[in-house]
Amino acid sequence: MSNEDSPWAHEDPRWKPQSYHDAVGRDPRQPFGQPNRQAGPAPHEPSIDDYREPRRGGPPWWLVAVGVVAAIALVLITLQVVTGEGEPSVSPSPTPATTAGESETPSSSATGGNSIPFEGNGTGVFELLDQDWTADGLVVRFRVTLDAGQQSFGVYMFSNTTMEVSDPLDTTPFDVMAGQPHEGTATFAVEQGEATLVLTSAFGSAVTALPIKG
Repeated sequence: MSNEDSPWAHEDPRWKPQSYHDAVGRDPRQPFGQPNRQAGPAPHEPSIDDYREPRRGGPPWWLVAVGVVAAIALVLITLQVVTGEGEPSVSPSPTPATTAGESETPSSSATGGNSIPFEGNGTGVFELLDQDWTADGLVVRFRVTLDAGQQSFGVYMFSNTTMEVSDPLDTTPFDVMAGQPHEGTATFAVEQGEATLVLTSAFGSAVTALPIKG
């Protein structure tokens, strides 16, 4: 076998001589036990901070809660302001002007002017049964019905023209019991004309009234 046929007789084109790098020696001025300055930075020692959960971005939770509460309060205040502005203002209805005599007398009902329910001195019905103008004045016959209990009443009249008040000549305060209507007669020394018959309490306070034809 000749050298030309040997596999080692030909140089491998991929072969390169091995290179050797000089090892970094220790600095003779550096004490033993300390890391070599020429060897690079010292390895990082693990600490407890390496295991903490990274902080999340954004504001803290309590600041978010305060913002939500403030937003809700602002919405409620806005709704109250808008609702208050949207409601129409109610203006008081004008009251008709009354004279001194009319201010003491309640208005009569629209049931023909002969009867009217009342309340304030108990509850019941005041009725004008009859009226008669004579040479001496006016004679009226009336009836008072009480719904419950017992109350004391009286009557007087006044002229619709002069507003002059007149007390009856023959009638004193009277008592009425529930279930026992009281019928009475009253005479007034007045001139004929449009007038008003007033039912009062025992203390003279007007309870209700009925018109008298002149």
